[in-house]
Amino acid sequence: IDDIWSISAWDVLNSVLPENDLGSRVLITTCISDVAKCCSTRPIDFIHQMEPLSKEESKTLFHEAKRPAENELLKMCGGMPLAILIAAGRKSAGLAEPEIRERRILSTSDQCSTSDGMRMLLRMSYDELPAPLKSCLVYLGVFPEYYTIKKDRLIRLWIAEGFFLGRHEENLWRTGESYFNELICRRLIQPVFGYEDGQAVGCVVHGVILDFIKTLSTEGNFATTSADMRSGLTPWYLIPRFSFDCCSKEDEAGKLLSVTLHLSSMRTLQVCGRAGWTTLLTYPKVRKGKPALRTFKFLRVLDVEDNGILRSHHLKGIGGLILLRYLGLRGAAIHELPGEIGKLEL
Repeated sequence: IDDIWSISAWDVLNSVLPENDLGSRVLITTCISDVAKCCSTRPIDFIHQMEPLSKEESKTLFHEAKRPAENELLKMCGGMPLAILIAAGRKSAGLAEPEIRERRILSTSDQCSTSDGMRMLLRMSYDELPAPLKSCLVYLGVFPEYYTIKKDRLIRLWIAEGFFLGRHEENLWRTGESYFNELICRRLIQPVFGYEDGQAVGCVVHGVILDFIKTLSTEGNFATTSADMRSGLTPWYLIPRFSFDCCSKEDEAGKLLSVTLHLSSMRTLQVCGRAGWTTLLTYPKVRKGKPALRTFKFLRVLDVEDNGILRSHHLKGIGGLILLRYLGLRGAAIHELPGEIGKLEL
């Protein structure tokens, strides 16, 4: 199990692992020492402390540093491969270190722990992005961890959100593709390649980077997910974008969904994957005798792709979403669109 990022995540996974003395082994990786200790509470458990890359190995991964400031940047990375790749991404993007920032690196690198250096590097990479690309990056926080995000879907969502402007759809699409490739170049997202032509058809966000993105999202009141609400990380009444994932307990789902009744001003609603009967649009307390979609009259984006339980009647009231710019239904079990969808503007 790769990259366990919290004790609570391990508790959920551990609860379904059988203890039957059949000699099986579970291999877990994590960057958090407390998580490693929590996963190794029995005498037979073993923790292997990975050594960071050596200076020479770090340079190889970085494709050979050529300036003193880059050597200090490598030092700040603490031998963490992900941090080194992000630093290399900044270099490949043609970003030169201003003198002030060079001094900042020199003065702080000796004091930084590995995790502190990672956060500093991510913050530097984020600060250097143009404003539209910052929004595109933070938007990735609405997707679950380890979720494969299709490139075409992501670009359409960016366009619908209005993160960048253009006079023609073709120009908007080219801009979206260039931003997608820029995030890959900077190593802020990991490409997922197609089988036929070897081109990037999607991306995955590393857990460390996703955690940083969620911090930015909370700080900027950008978006939240149902997982964030369950953990109490964000105030539900201020969020313009909401992503709903699977809930493990029915009573927990009901509590969350009753709260969303107050989110009538949200502009983006996303349901990731097969969210079961607890899906927002099928929950009786949300509907209260009227079409669920009428609750969200300011929606600009409605994305329910790959949700296998939605049916045509769940789209009742969609004609009233006059601000809607994106409707994602791919993979949903909807065989016929309601006639009122013709009321929406293209």
